Amino acid sequence: MKWAGIGAALGALVGIAIFPVWQAWVNQFQTLITGIAAVLAATITIRTMERTDRESERRHRELVSIQTRPDRLKVSRALFPQIQDLRDIHFELSDLYDGKIEPPPGDDTREWSWVTEVSRRYLPRFDEIDRVLSRHQFQQGIVLFDGPTTRYLDELMEQNQVVRYTLHRHLEIVDAFDPTSNDHYHYHDGFADVFETAFVAIMLTVQLLKRLIASLEFTDRSYAVQGN
Repeated sequence: MKWAGIGAALGALVGIAIFPVWQAWVNQFQTLITGIAAVLAATITIRTMERTDRESERRHRELVSIQTRPDRLKVSRALFPQIQDLRDIHFELSDLYDGKIEPPPGDDTREWSWVTEVSRRYLPRFDEIDRVLSRHQFQQGIVLFDGPTTRYLDELMEQNQVVRYTLHRHLEIVDAFDPTSNDHYHYHDGFADVFETAFVAIMLTVQLLKRLIASLEFTDRSYAVQGN
């Protein structure tokens, strides 16, 4: 198009010089011809700029994709299969957050039975939370998580540690039952505090696990968008 336009312009100049009629026609419509030429020039310029902008945007996206590729790979390793493992654990704890296993209302014997049942049925799940969050690939990706995600993670690990310690301790007392020992006596005497600590920590752990999963899913979508 460039060389065709130059050829057309040169041809027009030669025609003006050779043919007086053509010269008179050009003189009569000079303003119109100038306007059309200006519009064509502006159109060509705009299209050229648009092509340049599209190419610049494409190169920018490629550069961003290349620069963020190591981070996206690190996040991918941190989330998979860990995020699915956390979903599975949360599903297995559904009886706790669905209210199917409700805490007894201020009855020492029933509270003891409740903590014992929860310990035997769900302690392995709380231990599994700790193992998933302690995996090397997950720990390496933490530096790329946003503020809310890291906050949920810190709070979850803190509460889950309380749950695990409390339930493991309870099972130790139950499995080594000896009502004559001072250790058992003191534990049973202060069991109201043990129950309250266990119940609050369990409920917080379950809630924080749900929030962390949602936040990790958001992180996954965010880094996927960066890769497009």
